[in-house]
Amino acid sequence: MAREEQPREDLLAEAKNLVERVSLQFAPPLLAEEMMAGFRRDGSLAIFFGQQRVYQFTSAGELRRAYVDGLLYKAQAGSLISMRRERTSEAVNLVSVPLDETTTNAFLQQMLRILGQLQRAIEGRAYTLLGQVPAEGRVVERVLDWLAAHAASVTIARSPRSA
Repeated sequence: MAREEQPREDLLAEAKNLVERVSLQFAPPLLAEEMMAGFRRDGSLAIFFGQQRVYQFTSAGELRRAYVDGLLYKAQAGSLISMRRERTSEAVNLVSVPLDETTTNAFLQQMLRILGQLQRAIEGRAYTLLGQVPAEGRVVERVLDWLAAHAASVTIARSPRSA
């Protein structure tokens, strides 16, 4: 793990493990920042809202990992664990804390609210397409299909792995 985090300059170009990906800019106040979403070969989805909020899902639509406001989250046995980076001069350590039911529910409700906003913004075509890989793909439609199928009832995966 890197000791110093570097901001991503062009996530659309860098995220090569996401074989289909799209970058959108939304009209405020719908979503304030640029969003990038992409699919792995196995159909799992990752959604990046700027650099402060990331959600990663399994191919079945279950939440497997997240990064929100400086905290990492991972799925473990159907529950969430938050991980905070502690940096020393010698190393970077992750301090893990299992989330209780109340905190987990609040986290999921916030995520579902944001995914619902994303779905409504895409349905309303309230965005500007910034880029897409492959250029001739239907990635926006695929993201919208995923949101329609999963955004109202995301569950937590058994593992942080993408399969």
